[in-house]
Amino acid sequence: MRVVKYCLVLFSAVLVLSACGSSQPTVSTVIVPKIIKETQIFEVTRIVQETRIVQVTHIVTVEATRIVKETVIVTPVPPPGLMVETTPGIALLEPRSQHTATRLTDGRVLLVGGSISPSEQTADVEIYEPSTGLTTLVAPLHTPRHAHSATLLADGRVLIVGGYNQFQGLLYDAEVYDPSTNEWTVIPMLTSHGVEHTATLMNNGRVLVVGGAYGSGQQSDQADIFDPQTNSWYAAMPLASDRASHTATLLDDGRVLIIGGGSVAGIPAGGDALLYDPQLDTWTATGPMVMPRVSGESTRLPDGRVLVVGGINLQDTLGTGNSPMPLSSAEIYDPFTNAWMPTDDLVEARDGYLLVSLQDGQVLAIGGSRDSECCFTDNSFVREIEAYDPSTGLWHIAGVLPQPGIYSAAVRLPNDNVLVTGGKAGESGINFQINTWLIYHYITNP
Repeated sequence: MRVVKYCLVLFSAVLVLSACGSSQPTVSTVIVPKIIKETQIFEVTRIVQETRIVQVTHIVTVEATRIVKETVIVTPVPPPGLMVETTPGIALLEPRSQHTATRLTDGRVLLVGGSISPSEQTADVEIYEPSTGLTTLVAPLHTPRHAHSATLLADGRVLIVGGYNQFQGLLYDAEVYDPSTNEWTVIPMLTSHGVEHTATLMNNGRVLVVGGAYGSGQQSDQADIFDPQTNSWYAAMPLASDRASHTATLLDDGRVLIIGGGSVAGIPAGGDALLYDPQLDTWTATGPMVMPRVSGESTRLPDGRVLVVGGINLQDTLGTGNSPMPLSSAEIYDPFTNAWMPTDDLVEARDGYLLVSLQDGQVLAIGGSRDSECCFTDNSFVREIEAYDPSTGLWHIAGVLPQPGIYSAAVRLPNDNVLVTGGKAGESGINFQINTWLIYHYITNP
């Protein structure tokens, strides 16, 4: 058995390895982990077919096949592009999932509410200080809640809308936090947007809250607008149909793009998208989406287009009794043509994950589950952190999350690193996490 040194040129489950420095390298295939961060040794068997000329009484051509076993030393060579390293941060003061993380105007991060067990929500609020890496308890919410939304207002306050409380059910109020006074103000809402709604800060400083789910799987067609100058609400034009588990993205021209989501009585829509014009208070449909999706994630790219990724497709399992599975597909909306187009798929299908845009326009997909929530196992949770480069339209695995899960919260810090907090994992998703992680990124082989 001989030892051959190979260069790893791709991150993949099945790798084609070529001998380093050879003009006509021997090629072998070896099964290795998806991500190799250090030099590792594998044994590979390859079949070599040869033609030999043998001198006996007559000249005879003999075709022979021999099996060669080699010890392969694999050294990782990451592909050019963005890569990440993840280090543990300080533990939260208590575990939490389905909470919110909002970067304040001074760079600190406000962590609000969430679940601390399968049957208990918290009113506790922490502030993370990036310069020290420490968290501090501040004034609590008036009402414990999880699955709410949090929106940073232009004046530096934070608007908390809706959510759920185990004892009080769906919540019909909003709360506003003022970091300058460390005080919360309760503001009654016109309607309950429950959970799975969206809240979007518009260019005029007001917040558009759309849809949501409440009570026995019912969903809302309501759209309301919060005016921070008066601390009051007024109704916007309602949607043509009920919607929840959609995404909302502010476009460069001030309109708001609502993508996918559910429909009335649990019958899935997910295949359409709408544009809200705040000047006209009107809704218009975009062109048809490539893939119906619920619970996806979306973000605006530097050129004004919108990337939507992952989630689940309920239409494929409607009436079958099967559990819907997460999607790996991604697509892009172009507001200039009002059309959707496919882009590169995620390496790992995922739902319940985080999508974070960096300053240079690249996008990270973090955590989530590759299985339906009904059927979690320890292997359900996605460790791979993927990066999307808008200039190439491609995803690649950029690193790993040491302790993956779902329903974490993430925020980009002033130095462009990413803070990931909390979440839950484990079989049945009942292990609530107290961890925080800092994701540092760098460019390899530019």
